[in-house]
Amino acid sequence: MLRKLGPFRWFFLLLITLFLAAVPVRATVTVLSYWHMGEHDPGAVSGGRCNSTVDSVGGDTLAFAPESGHYPYYTNGVAASAAQQTGSSLGVAITNGEYGTAAVVTTAGDNFGIECWVNPGTNNTGSQILAYNGLRGNGWGIYQNGTNFEGLFGGEIFFGAGTAIATPGTWIHLALVRNNGDTTLYTNGVPVSTTAEAPLTPSTSFTVGGDAQFGDYFTGVIDEVRVFTFTAGQFSTNDLLYFQTPPGVYNLASTNYNEGASAGTDTVVLTTSPANAVWTATANATWLHLPSTSGVGNSNILFGFDDNPGVPRKGTLTIADQSVTVSQGQATLSFPLSYTGFYGCDFMEIPASGGATNVPMTVTPNVGQWTCSASANWIHVQTASGTGSTDIAFTADPNTNGTVRWNYDGVSFDSAEGPFRSVNTKFLVYQQASTPGPGQATYQFTGHLIPYLPQDAPANASAALLSVASNDVFYLTMTLVTGAPVVYSATYACGVNNITFSVPSRGLVYSASFEDFEVLDEVNSPNELRWGAANLDSTVGMIFWADDLTSTALANGDMPNPLNLTGFHSGESFSQIFLINGNGENPTLFMGDLVPMPTLNITPQPGTNVIWWVTSDATYTPVLQSTTSLTGGSDWQTVTNAPVTLGLTNSVALPESAPADQFFRLKIL
Repeated sequence: MLRKLGPFRWFFLLLITLFLAAVPVRATVTVLSYWHMGEHDPGAVSGGRCNSTVDSVGGDTLAFAPESGHYPYYTNGVAASAAQQTGSSLGVAITNGEYGTAAVVTTAGDNFGIECWVNPGTNNTGSQILAYNGLRGNGWGIYQNGTNFEGLFGGEIFFGAGTAIATPGTWIHLALVRNNGDTTLYTNGVPVSTTAEAPLTPSTSFTVGGDAQFGDYFTGVIDEVRVFTFTAGQFSTNDLLYFQTPPGVYNLASTNYNEGASAGTDTVVLTTSPANAVWTATANATWLHLPSTSGVGNSNILFGFDDNPGVPRKGTLTIADQSVTVSQGQATLSFPLSYTGFYGCDFMEIPASGGATNVPMTVTPNVGQWTCSASANWIHVQTASGTGSTDIAFTADPNTNGTVRWNYDGVSFDSAEGPFRSVNTKFLVYQQASTPGPGQATYQFTGHLIPYLPQDAPANASAALLSVASNDVFYLTMTLVTGAPVVYSATYACGVNNITFSVPSRGLVYSASFEDFEVLDEVNSPNELRWGAANLDSTVGMIFWADDLTSTALANGDMPNPLNLTGFHSGESFSQIFLINGNGENPTLFMGDLVPMPTLNITPQPGTNVIWWVTSDATYTPVLQSTTSLTGGSDWQTVTNAPVTLGLTNSVALPESAPADQFFRLKIL
């Protein structure tokens, strides 16, 4: 029996429908059974046979009866709207005689709904059961009657003919909903027919694709079959699958981000399927910030992070129910000291007298918290803790040991909240030896400078350096210190206690109370000593070089103890000094031969005086001379007494009767 509706009732129903469509809020329906017709079935693939399909909600498996030994099959030819709204990728294709049964889903006679997507294929003749809850003598469901889709109650009440057309090969979403005494048939979410007739209470079974009693077998494809109930009067068309947003599939390009200690931003790349999938984002730490906490579809989700004042930390972003770990490092420290290279950290030298020293420390970011300590008992830190960049102040006791001293840890740092120490969070302190000290020896050299590539002098070199001319006399004095520790390779911190290089005629003087001393004993740079004087005159450096040092001062590149350059010249060897431009290819600016200047000593003895000096130089032979006056035009006479050589010591004995006012010198002939 068909119940017809008057024009006023249809107009009123249309107004209600438009109102509901304009309101996005959905009522809560209770889904009792949901057969996805493939996606939840183990091993389901397009073209494969379907013996049964899983009820993803109620657990009531829908079993198919074969026809002539053949079962329906899965197909990936699904409705575009089903794919978009539910994520469907498979449906079940049924031929005449193949149908599925399960237990009755519900005995509800009001406030229920049943829906599915249907494609009648090429067959739109005869009567065909699509989805039905109950026996044909009771219950309710969706029916195809030739070219019409209709609602069916108990095999007797049909309604909707002429309003829902079955078009061969065309997908359509069908829904039958009884809400507070009225039953409506929907096509693609639009109400097309309504009846107030009431169905009989469903019993026994639920059927998809036909029934055996009347032979109403369906031919075509069925997908996404769902049965639900709801509170009276609360149903909205938005509750239908046709209007649902499907469960999204989300993929994050990365779930781990490592950030520096300074504040900044980064991006999480999110891809979604379907394209209109909704996502949300939250952060579990106050130092993490999300400008956008929700969105739709593929997105580059920006997040920010604050400066980190303490130890390394981790926070979590939750994006589309997936966890993203954000790790942030701790503040970094740097010290603009002159020397680097000792196990990756900086080091500095201080004079033997000790005293107060300030070392600038840069903390990045400037909110980084730290504490400072020294493990050596002769170093006293004055700036024990703080936040951000500052000067680290410490004092050092005087060094009275006569040898260099240092401490492996030097001055080191920890964060205020936990471990912060590493090779890059400390600097080493070397302290020069007191003068004089055991094993120390002072050596003096002279010679003439020859310009080599003076045009390559640094642009900001001193006027004194730029004025040096050919054959200018220079003097070099150095005090070598024993006990100097190796810094790296063959470089010795505080290896030279005092060093002075001067060209008196030009007013050029390079001097330092301490410096690092580098020994090179390599194929391309044999027997070479370096003094880094770059801080004294732009980038000028100095090289102290000899043809052969292996038998005297620096055998095998080791620092001898005590140091000895007395026999710097041996045999036919020679030694030189080079002034170099410390930049680029290190071009030589000036060079000159080094001539040792032995120191004269006098030892009075009964009846005689012994004058002696130490040298084993075979290239330059010092000759002892004397004079009785140092006025202009002094007459220097060679002392005829033959020197007596014992080891490296040369001595001349003079009678006690020698003139009282007598002056002596060594002349290099």
